[in-house]
Amino acid sequence: IGLNDGAVLGEVNLRSKLGLLSAGYRLEHNSLTGTAHAPRIAYSLVTGRFHAKLMYSQAFRSPTVMNLNYGPAEGSIVTEYITTTEAELGLRIGSRAMVVANIYNTRIDDPIVYVYDAVTLDNYLNRSRSGTRGSDVRLNIEAEKWLLLFGGGAAKALPYADIPEADLPEGTGVAYQGLPAARMFAAGSWSVLEWLAIRGRADWQGSTWSYQVVDAAEGAMELVQWPSTTLLNAGLIVKPGSQKRMSIDLGIANLLDRSRQVLSPVDNGLNPYLLNGRELTFSL
Repeated sequence: IGLNDGAVLGEVNLRSKLGLLSAGYRLEHNSLTGTAHAPRIAYSLVTGRFHAKLMYSQAFRSPTVMNLNYGPAEGSIVTEYITTTEAELGLRIGSRAMVVANIYNTRIDDPIVYVYDAVTLDNYLNRSRSGTRGSDVRLNIEAEKWLLLFGGGAAKALPYADIPEADLPEGTGVAYQGLPAARMFAAGSWSVLEWLAIRGRADWQGSTWSYQVVDAAEGAMELVQWPSTTLLNAGLIVKPGSQKRMSIDLGIANLLDRSRQVLSPVDNGLNPYLLNGRELTFSL
């Protein structure tokens, strides 16, 4: 297989008292998949204790040789485009804290998806549209000897999304199969002594859904809800006084030994991939 690919790109930045405006563009041509483009424009402003950001950006994913090889018998696979619009506001509180809020909308046009059926086996094709919209909030508090971070976010599928391999029925309250609709985290560290620090982190994610096989002979599947999970990590960081650039980290990951799994993002009934339970870690 022979192919040629070439791309040009550029970026312009304009800075003034009114903020920073950045614009960029990428144009690429591939002899197998054609021409694709990706524009981007962003604006940011810092005034007093506030900052603001606005962004519109586009990206693309060209079909791979394997996508083309297993594409539909009639027609062809085309490049998928991802368009994101995003806005952020931030406020510094005193000299130690900052809170940041963010909203976004990400749309995927002509998403390339994997489809399997018993007659034609493996296939790749374009669906019409996919994507999510959501928001998140973050809070940072930093002092001389300690640091605290908090964050949370929620997302949902776009109402006009059409990707039946990943969509879920109404009422499940999540974005897509295998993905939680909400996440939260809290993390912190405390320098107990000049050479000793304690760190910790807690991660929570909401319940998820996936289709699982209940009758292999008939190929029957049912929608299964997996419960929300909370993970706790902790550790000690030792910094020998005579070696300021060296640190020893002793940690425990998944302290509560929670069961974790990676779910298939499409309705093919694959068994979940189990992840590690409690782990003891050492790093130098």
